Amino acid sequence: MKILNNLLFLFILSFSFCMGQKDSLSLKLVYFPNKTYTQTVIGTQLIEIQSPIILEPIIKQMNLNSQYIITTGAPVNNIFPITYKILDESNPKFNNLTFIGTCKLGEHPKINFISNNNFNTNEEKRIIDAFDKIIKQIPIINKKLKINDSFTVDFPMVIPHEDINLEVNILMHYTLKEIKGNNAYLDYVMQFTSNNMNIKEINLTMEGEGKGKVIYDIDEHFFTQMQTDNSLEIIGENTDDSFFNIKIKSNISQNISIKNNFITPKIE
Repeated sequence: MKILNNLLFLFILSFSFCMGQKDSLSLKLVYFPNKTYTQTVIGTQLIEIQSPIILEPIIKQMNLNSQYIITTGAPVNNIFPITYKILDESNPKFNNLTFIGTCKLGEHPKINFISNNNFNTNEEKRIIDAFDKIIKQIPIINKKLKINDSFTVDFPMVIPHEDINLEVNILMHYTLKEIKGNNAYLDYVMQFTSNNMNIKEINLTMEGEGKGKVIYDIDEHFFTQMQTDNSLEIIGENTDDSFFNIKIKSNISQNISIKNNFITPKIE
């Protein structure tokens, strides 16, 4: 679940910038062929669980340290191969896995299979379907912005997890603050809300908020740094009127290095 959420976060914020004038940008969600994007994610999550059935709140801190290597190959008829390699020792199930698929310029990637995995056929299909479902729900954005212009993206999302679906509404508000040299700087605020969800006889509600900053390399048409702070609260009520409350505070930094890759990734 953590892996899918991290990849989701990556796609939500993966806006490519094409430079027009020094006071404006054209935004598009797109990966380019013949590139290698190495994304390093570090941060912390503070989780607090409260319930009348436990004497003291359960508090746990998690350190995040993972890397995602996204490689695109040479295009054929405007379609190019794309791979996502996960390096995360805290997630043995997903560590060193590679998702392999294709992408058409300006469209969502399509994952076809997972290489070097120990999943059975049904489990692999479930993970791929969940990954694809998340990607396809993220809107493709095409905006022209000047300094201090803002825009809002509001979209519902269903996040599949095992045999349940988590329904979340995500509202993101971006503001272009500055274009300096080869970089574009944006601030954003985000809100998470959910309708009442009944999952295995537990009624769940969720809400949260966050804010962050992104830096984009204009020549590379991709972001190179991201920082976000967010908080999320989940309230669950059982049919026997017992309840629990989960609060999650996250501080996450991401750095992305980009290099040209003129060798098509080998697909086995």
